[in-house]
Amino acid sequence: MKNLAGEETADIDIRKELQHAGITVHEVPKGRTEVPYTLIGKLPCKKSGEFKFTRAWYYWVVSGPVPLNVAKELYSTAIGKRDVRVVGHCGCPPPEEWVENGFINSYHIDSQEGLDFFVKTLRKHNII
Repeated sequence: MKNLAGEETADIDIRKELQHAGITVHEVPKGRTEVPYTLIGKLPCKKSGEFKFTRAWYYWVVSGPVPLNVAKELYSTAIGKRDVRVVGHCGCPPPEEWVENGFINSYHIDSQEGLDFFVKTLRKHNII
């Protein structure tokens, strides 16, 4: 993914990446972050809450409840192990090391392929 730190036109890339993955785009006030964005992604969680997608330098920060069995499935693939990082950990540990009450609540996703795969897997398991 492109590094969007300081990129004043970041919303163009953000919109493309979110739409490619099938994530609903929402406008927000411009914050004081390294990426000057006014767009985030959201998907409703069928169990409770929502999944929120915010863009950082070269990756997506995702918050939302991923059940451990789904987290394990994500991790069992090469793209999931490498680009869909549990709690943003650079060492790419297995989800069992970071599970809280049966869920992984945070990911960093480093590629469009990883973002697409994450959303596709959540849909497959009827989470979103």
